[in-house]
Amino acid sequence: MATATVPIVSRKKIAPGKILINGKWRDARDGATMNTTDPTTEEVITNVAKDSQADADEAVEAAFNAFEESLWPRMHLEQRAKLLFRIADLLDDRAEDHRMDRIRPQPRCL
Repeated sequence: MATATVPIVSRKKIAPGKILINGKWRDARDGATMNTTDPTTEEVITNVAKDSQADADEAVEAAFNAFEESLWPRMHLEQRAKLLFRIADLLDDRAEDHRMDRIRPQPRCL
């Protein structure tokens, strides 16, 4: 019985990550980082910013202010519901493209 072999595709180098707060990408306030690893090989892929309590507090405040300044809190309940259902429908339409159980080598990768 013949067995198929799948060539290992090397990953592209990923730039170090930053955190997004108030619409701006930046390093953690204290400069801390942490490794991100590939769970299949345990290889370090890149480093990402490791946010602190101060970063989290700033992000929560920015999100709260963005929410308060947006149309969302002034929108009628039925309008918000329609919008959320529309988003759910769009996600459902694309779900098949992103199912984890259908990941397999694509011909362009071989």
